[in-house]
Amino acid sequence: MRSRIGVVLVVGVLAAAVLACGSGDGPSGLTNSTFEQVCDGQGVEEAAFYGSAADGEGPFPVVVFRRASTDSWWVLLGKDQLGADFPDGWISPQGTQTELVVCLTAIERELVTECYYTAVDDEEGGEVELVIELYNTKYEAVLRNAQTAEVYASTTFLAETGGICDEYAIEIIDQDVRVIDAEPGAGLVPFLEPWVVK
Repeated sequence: MRSRIGVVLVVGVLAAAVLACGSGDGPSGLTNSTFEQVCDGQGVEEAAFYGSAADGEGPFPVVVFRRASTDSWWVLLGKDQLGADFPDGWISPQGTQTELVVCLTAIERELVTECYYTAVDDEEGGEVELVIELYNTKYEAVLRNAQTAEVYASTTFLAETGGICDEYAIEIIDQDVRVIDAEPGAGLVPFLEPWVVK
């Protein structure tokens, strides 16, 4: 069984953004990562009241979670993972300001491109080949109230990848094949706009 792979040239704008995405502490210690439980139907009482931001005119801060399938865990997405089309001003800067939670599930995929890389095995010193698969992805999106977990709206949409291998940075991975779903931001904007900006 092969040991953990070292530094790899891999698909990257998506890599470390889980930590970069508005996970800052508020006065209560509440972080945006806390809102994972909202996607499972459990509200966060310390969250901001929906409609309170900007004197009730919005934008009302949102956090976005994604899972790779219905039996996977939720992962907090940062701006880099949402894509250039998703407005910066919509993302909650810290947990105590979060009013809305989006829960994305990848429900269908279509392979667009395979990207091949060579990595160094950090224990054996040899080289191994890695494959990065870029997919067009159909998502199910559910919008919930951060305080109560009440479902406000749901939809499905198709996100398309650019399919360009060399747009990515450096990542550490421990599998031979890595699946990369398309950025969901462009498809989320029309769905969220009536709720985030009134």
